[in-house]
Amino acid sequence: MKTILVPLGNSEKAINTLQYAVDFASIAGAKIYVIQVYGATKVAGAIKKMDAILEADSKEELNYILSQVDSKNIKIVAKSVKGQIADSISRIAKQLEVDLIIASAKNSSADSSIYLGPITGSIVKQTELPMLVIPKGFKFNPINKVLLGLRSGILKHAHVLDPLYILKETFKTKVCLLHV
Repeated sequence: MKTILVPLGNSEKAINTLQYAVDFASIAGAKIYVIQVYGATKVAGAIKKMDAILEADSKEELNYILSQVDSKNIKIVAKSVKGQIADSISRIAKQLEVDLIIASAKNSSADSSIYLGPITGSIVKQTELPMLVIPKGFKFNPINKVLLGLRSGILKHAHVLDPLYILKETFKTKVCLLHV
């Protein structure tokens, strides 16, 4: 596992998710790409000014998040990106040949039955990359058990399970299979 993509959302969850990714990468020996996606404005005439403001705000928040994390000498490449969140994350993951996405789990919904927020849920649907979805406030511990859920059992790419194999070898993880 060489590259991990960490898409960030609001600061509170982002700091925890990024720290988890850094702790994970420090054991796996991976490089981390961090992206903070901000939306494009559609207001005629004010587009350039609004886009510049949104970009500056996004970069400021990204710098704040990075300053709150112990990087443990892991190489972190961070960038603010303009566009639709899920589409941008999927596109960047392909461009950077990412091995794993680490994202936060819960949105800010009042409905506690919802585990994945709309953004993480759409990333799960749009990408074929392995993902670790981190619950709010969860701290890194070696991964002892993994539940792998598969819909069809047909793997389209030969190396899609490589990160799982690396997890198993790195942490001596027990892998359980769920066919849904």
